[in-house]
Amino acid sequence: MPPWNVEEVQKFIHGIRGERLYAVLLLSLTGLRPADVCGLRWEDVDLENATIDIADTRTMMGSRD
Repeated sequence: MPPWNVEEVQKFIHGIRGERLYAVLLLSLTGLRPADVCGLRWEDVDLENATIDIADTRTMMGSRD
């Protein structure tokens, strides 16, 4: 199966805009690992300088059924 093209990715992102984990998805698209994204806190985000500091990660151990 071929990967999505730019138009398909944009359509998908627009379609999930109201979802609870929308910001997490966008951050994951930047190349960060999901565990890094889930470990972010507001104090790690510097909006003035447009930077984030990866200080902690979150990893799920086992499964939750």
